[in-house]
Amino acid sequence: MSNILLTSIGTGKYDAKTKEIGYSNTRYAVNEDRANVVESAYIYDAMIELKKIDKIIFIGTTGSDWHALYEHLFYENSRITPLKPRSEDYALELYELKESKEKDLDKCREKLQTLVDTMGGVCSDIIILHYGLSIEEMNENFDRLAKAKKYIGKDDVLSFDITHSFRSLAFYELLAVNFFKLSMREGDRLDFVSYGMFEGQGEDGITPIVNQEPLLKLLDWTKAADEFKRFGTTHLLDQLRKEGEIDDSNISRAVIKDVKNALERLCSAVDTNNLSELRNMVANCKKVKEKGSTGNHVIDFIFDEIYDRFGKYLDQDENNIALYVEFAYWHIEKNRYIAAAITMIETMIKLCSNENSGNTDTVRAKLRSNTAIKRYSGEHEDFIKYYNELRVLRNKLCHAGDWNRDADLKKLKKCIEDFFELYKKKYANKKDIQNDLRVTVNSFSEK
Repeated sequence: MSNILLTSIGTGKYDAKTKEIGYSNTRYAVNEDRANVVESAYIYDAMIELKKIDKIIFIGTTGSDWHALYEHLFYENSRITPLKPRSEDYALELYELKESKEKDLDKCREKLQTLVDTMGGVCSDIIILHYGLSIEEMNENFDRLAKAKKYIGKDDVLSFDITHSFRSLAFYELLAVNFFKLSMREGDRLDFVSYGMFEGQGEDGITPIVNQEPLLKLLDWTKAADEFKRFGTTHLLDQLRKEGEIDDSNISRAVIKDVKNALERLCSAVDTNNLSELRNMVANCKKVKEKGSTGNHVIDFIFDEIYDRFGKYLDQDENNIALYVEFAYWHIEKNRYIAAAITMIETMIKLCSNENSGNTDTVRAKLRSNTAIKRYSGEHEDFIKYYNELRVLRNKLCHAGDWNRDADLKKLKKCIEDFFELYKKKYANKKDIQNDLRVTVNSFSEK
């Protein structure tokens, strides 16, 4: 197993005293442990000693000061022991490379091979990037960074450093971080995202190395919100919840129980289409909203979406049919057509089932029986017709049937609309008609 660091090399700052551009010696220490201090012009030296880094991938441009990095290898405080003696000719070649402003990335990289060889096994590679002046350069930069994945083994641990990032390089490193997290089998193999915070120097002159990884966790929360808004799914949100990534300290004690209940029910309800869970989830969200902010902006955003969309339908009628129909429309908007059909089918079965009897499977069989479809014509004929139209559409979707997206999607929407209109006119808040529906359906043969 290796501890791999991906770090960038720039040009440093202008020193008015020496009238030179470069990195100055800095006293580094991990923010949580200032007793162990490493002094170097390059933060990777500190990371080698303080975080036990044993392999490094350097990133930079043709304008990075590779000459200064080469010279640093032969300083007393360098934590990388050079495998080759210093070459005056090669040092001059690197100096001329900096002054020439070479535009060809591959030519630049070729000239840096001796630098890689000098560092030996510690340096896995040097990746040269464009300045990113066009979309083509930006795309190629990401492609070059993504290829660094080949240096990361199955059991390796990865750290990133953004201290010496310059211009847009930090954005590319953020992209790389996300890509590597996505491609690694275990997310916990990203160990540290370091930033040497010069502005955080204390009176002791120590520059703290601050772990920026919590920012990636915040990015995961925004991804969870985006997943819910775009697809109506909650897989990442559920993962964050189960991993304990909800910071209780930011959530009002008055709503914390309701928040956790609502999140648990949200993840369950969206995946299972459990009607009771759907209703309870909206009720929990409404309860939280009425008490104010949760203290977590992403959770607030998701709860706002749910409350604004579904809150007004809660308990609008005794069977919550308006709520379930709105959920079906919501599923359609998210291209979750199977979920929409299942929600409506379960809603109709619920209307036909005896309370607490657990006879839903029996009702399902009776509604699709020959008795119901072919021979029944009576008070509830339209109800049975809409149920079986929805069932056929659901089967097409579930069993890879001959699904015509445009035509069948129109049928699905119309079926839902027709059923809802029928419900409002004939069944809503009319217990005698609802009871007659249950009696009628339960009188059918299951064949």
